[in-house]
Amino acid sequence: MNTDSTAVPTVDDVRRRVLERRERHHNRSVPIRALVVVGGIALGVAAVALFWAPELGLPLLIVSLRLLALEFDRAIPAQVWAERRLIRVRAWLKGDSRAKQITIWVVVGLIAAAVLLRFM
Repeated sequence: MNTDSTAVPTVDDVRRRVLERRERHHNRSVPIRALVVVGGIALGVAAVALFWAPELGLPLLIVSLRLLALEFDRAIPAQVWAERRLIRVRAWLKGDSRAKQITIWVVVGLIAAAVLLRFM
């Protein structure tokens, strides 16, 4: 298993973690499991709304997929994809100066505002 925070997790790493969490999760009552699914869906919707800002949308998407992967096998590959993208975005931003990072977020925010204003 990868222990480096910048290492991209393998499919097996993520699948192993999901199966361990899933085993604990299946001991919970049905209403709790249903709330986990509803929470996963709600977080997924919020992640899509914030996807224009990867540092906000991707972590929400990962949490959403982690919750959904407790019940649905099809969420596991999506979770691997999202975790890999988050690590790449963090690595990409880590090498930049603070001023450049702020400039990137300001530009992304202005583009998002322009898109929202265009469609309102």
